[in-house]
Amino acid sequence: MKRQSDIALHAHRLEIYRVFLDFRFDLKAHVAQFSREKLWAYLAQVRLAEFYFSENIAMALSKTVDQALELQKFGDWIKDPQGADSVEIQQWKGKSREIFGVLDDALDILDTDIKTALRLMPR
Repeated sequence: MKRQSDIALHAHRLEIYRVFLDFRFDLKAHVAQFSREKLWAYLAQVRLAEFYFSENIAMALSKTVDQALELQKFGDWIKDPQGADSVEIQQWKGKSREIFGVLDDALDILDTDIKTALRLMPR
């Protein structure tokens, strides 16, 4: 019975992981200028994650959304600094790189954790 339940939940978990990978790829490809549409699709799946994954994974996914929103805010400022001098722009770029590094590390850890949760057969 437990096995059947795991299999039934597996499709939902795979969809969350698919959107996670799509967002992660877009983030790595575009850093602070990643697609807002992919972020919103990711956010929708993150909200469902609490029903399909452990509390730790769901909370970690939620935290990545917050970090991505912060990264995108800095990306918007860098793209349209509204007359900011170059010192401010360099500070924003530095902060953006710092947030990206933390977010990228979190996504690497989550990738491993989600794959572990997705495995139906023990290794």
